[in-house]
Amino acid sequence: MKLLDRYIALSVLQSMFIVIFVLLAILTFAEFVDELAKTGRGAYDVLQAAIYVFFSVPRLLYEIFPPASLLGTLMGLGTLAGSSELTAFRAAGVSINRMVVSVLKVALIVMAAVIVIGEFIAPPAETFAETKRSLAFTEGKVLETKKGFWVREGDHFIQMNKMIPGIGAGDIQIYTLDEHQQLVMRMQAESAKYLQKNAWLLEQVVQENVSLEGVVFSQYEKLPWQSLLEPEILQTVVINPQTMSLTTLYTYSQFLQANDIESRAFVQAFWTKIMAPISVVTMVLLAVPFIFGPLRSVSSGHRIMIGTLMGIGFYILGQVANYIGLVYEFNPLLTAVTPTLFFLSVALMMLRRIH
Repeated sequence: MKLLDRYIALSVLQSMFIVIFVLLAILTFAEFVDELAKTGRGAYDVLQAAIYVFFSVPRLLYEIFPPASLLGTLMGLGTLAGSSELTAFRAAGVSINRMVVSVLKVALIVMAAVIVIGEFIAPPAETFAETKRSLAFTEGKVLETKKGFWVREGDHFIQMNKMIPGIGAGDIQIYTLDEHQQLVMRMQAESAKYLQKNAWLLEQVVQENVSLEGVVFSQYEKLPWQSLLEPEILQTVVINPQTMSLTTLYTYSQFLQANDIESRAFVQAFWTKIMAPISVVTMVLLAVPFIFGPLRSVSSGHRIMIGTLMGIGFYILGQVANYIGLVYEFNPLLTAVTPTLFFLSVALMMLRRIH
């Protein structure tokens, strides 16, 4: 039976690689065209756009795994069915259940690949891509380091350790230098909220005025702050929650919740990422009834068309569920698992009909 597992796995994985290559080529080209429209902003040119797209490939690969798993399984098993090899397997005494187990072993391999790419490859690559693009957009005014985000504004150097999309930033350090590049003031604030053009509000502020006579400390619960810095500039360095790793999503959502800041998007992204490997297994299971069930007699072209529609449907349902969940403040866990559970239920019902 190990030989059977390897044979089926080889056929399915080869088809998956072909599908992934085609989809990745299409999406990469579309991404590059989209980035070309942004060239000319700051120092962002064609070369910068190409670098951004190159390091975005792991993220695109992660996103296409579910539909690619469905189409790859359809093509791989369809090839075996078209050459009557599946019929030969059954004639040799191999049950449909046993062949389904072989396909599931392939799904576990792909699921492991999804976890590795989603946790260890895509997040740092996407962070690097976004950082390079933000530096080009802002011409070096905003820089991300291991110590947070740094912004230079005249004689002020601003460090932001937490970015709060749509609101401002948290854990702020502001350093002010004089004309001799000597430190004259340091401010530390728990958060900074954008009010209107050039106007911010710092909260829980500790201010240190430095002079030859010494350091004078002042504390403020709230303190107005004039700055030309706008949220649009900060948004260029804010990474999409969907591209963060599980540990980063968990830590960041905990920070937002501890500071009474809206964290629903990050919590929902966390549960969506949890469900990503399961969605791959679901897509593989969904392909099996198309080969062994009532649709086994249709042409491979029809099967691929149906699989494509199912894959698109899964993607659209996931996007709609996330959007509705955020707008109407549904439970993030429920919103994240609904698309996968729906298609898993469909796959299991179809599997029951072929026995």
